[in-house]
Amino acid sequence: QLVENTCYYLFGMDIPISINEYTQTENIEMLVQPDKVMITGADVAKLSVFNISGTVVSTVTNSPEIFIGNLNTGVYIIQIQTKSGLQTARKFIK
Repeated sequence: QLVENTCYYLFGMDIPISINEYTQTENIEMLVQPDKVMITGADVAKLSVFNISGTVVSTVTNSPEIFIGNLNTGVYIIQIQTKSGLQTARKFIK
């Protein structure tokens, strides 16, 4: 369970993720469809999708959309990096 205003680390990587802190800076919205995830409200530099084991299963640069049609049903984490250097991560279920 996530605790508000707490910094978490994604799978041992030195990338702190804090959804509350990030959304104060930019209004990011995520739309999950059966074949893709779309990000709005930010100028996206890179999107990376991780499975629950921490393995990168998909990555795209300079696009607000990432294809997930080939992924199995389950829980995933999408890491969002903006061109201004901000980072956050969101959980989604496919």
